[in-house]
Amino acid sequence: MYKERIRSYVKREGRITQGQKRALTELWPLYGLELEQKILDPVILFKEKNPVCMEIGFGNGEALIEMALKNNKLNFLGIEVYRPGIGQTLKLLEKHKLQNVKIVVGDAHMILKENILENTLQNLLIFFPDPWPKKKHHKRRLIQESFIELASQKIKVGGNIHIATDWSPYAKNINTIMNDKSNFISIKNYLHLRPTTRYERRGKNLDHKIFDLIFEKT
Repeated sequence: MYKERIRSYVKREGRITQGQKRALTELWPLYGLELEQKILDPVILFKEKNPVCMEIGFGNGEALIEMALKNNKLNFLGIEVYRPGIGQTLKLLEKHKLQNVKIVVGDAHMILKENILENTLQNLLIFFPDPWPKKKHHKRRLIQESFIELASQKIKVGGNIHIATDWSPYAKNINTIMNDKSNFISIKNYLHLRPTTRYERRGKNLDHKIFDLIFEKT
């Protein structure tokens, strides 16, 4: 019998503004991608044939937009499930007239599995994923061995996984998972793309240490 994969998020719909609603209607055709089981081929998706970075869970687009503005020789593919954040991101894309960003709505695990070509991604970016701190909820964490196995198929040799978290036990667990993978090595001298985000600021306000965990596919 088929058993649905446990999701790493709970779908909640927050308040959505009129501007965000307009963006979802009018701007989605410009920046959004409809999946319908099709393969998302970067050569077709983007105007310039640059390396592709995927951000999982871009929230309100704060980091995604800043990275795209500062790195116009990279293409960015963002994944999110929350409509208010997607609407806000679409507004920012329109404001800055960015050509190197596309966004997708859906479960990141399924999108990686069904819609992304192997050896396609230069960077996989996961900034402050839900740590699901209670032990009974650990099974909901995005970063699991099965997810990393899947991600490793989609990342190019020499590409990176960059995970940021302010939850120390989660950081330890991530390091344990990644250190068991013979095709990834931890790197320290990497000029990473991540800008400061509101989750980082919130973590620092709570006196949490910020962990940037970066691993290169060998």
